Amino acid sequence: MIPFKRIFISLFLFVSYIQGEQQDTSKDSLETKTIAISNNLDSLPQQTQTIAEDVNEDELFDIRPEVALPHHALFYCLSFLLGVLILLLAWYFIRKWRKKQTSRSVVPLSPYAKAMQTLDAALEYIHQKDQKPFAFGITDSVRHYLSEAFSLPAPESTTEEVLEKLKEVKDLNKELKESINQLLKSCDLAKFTKQEFDYEMRLKLYHQSKEIIKEADKCLQQKLTTYLANKETYAKV
Repeated sequence: MIPFKRIFISLFLFVSYIQGEQQDTSKDSLETKTIAISNNLDSLPQQTQTIAEDVNEDELFDIRPEVALPHHALFYCLSFLLGVLILLLAWYFIRKWRKKQTSRSVVPLSPYAKAMQTLDAALEYIHQKDQKPFAFGITDSVRHYLSEAFSLPAPESTTEEVLEKLKEVKDLNKELKESINQLLKSCDLAKFTKQEFDYEMRLKLYHQSKEIIKEADKCLQQKLTTYLANKETYAKV
């Protein structure tokens, strides 16, 4: 019994000794590994720098210089011409629109207003030595008024032809026709003869022609009033 107890104790001690040796060896290997890892960590920045240098030397290149874009001259010319064309079209349509608006806003002058304008223009020649421009201006005002108001071919006709056609106009009274007769014959003397008309005579012709146009326009307005009244009466019937 005693020898077995001694053998058992001896085996226990032997096993304990072996386990102790293994633990020491494990501690030594763990310390060794720890030291190796620390050394590797210390050398890591140097390795990283070395790798970066290798990459910089082998893979990175210099920055490329700036490249100028090509100038497309044809494109620019066409763009410029297109812009000019658009501006010209805009200017054309704006001018056309303004002209249309102006034509709408302009009221055509009546025969009476036109005759008065011609008389005022003739009055500017009343002091000139040459009496023909004044005499032509006076007769033109009366002739054009009779042509537009009573459909007489006065501007293209001679004085005799005008007076002959004037007899057929029923809307003008006898006294007014006689005044027209005297005015046209007096102006013919100033235009086609050497008879000189002084300032008083010229001024008399001016007022006479003005009065003739006023009286003739009254006759015209009366004629239009009668026509409209008859038209309204016929419409009611």
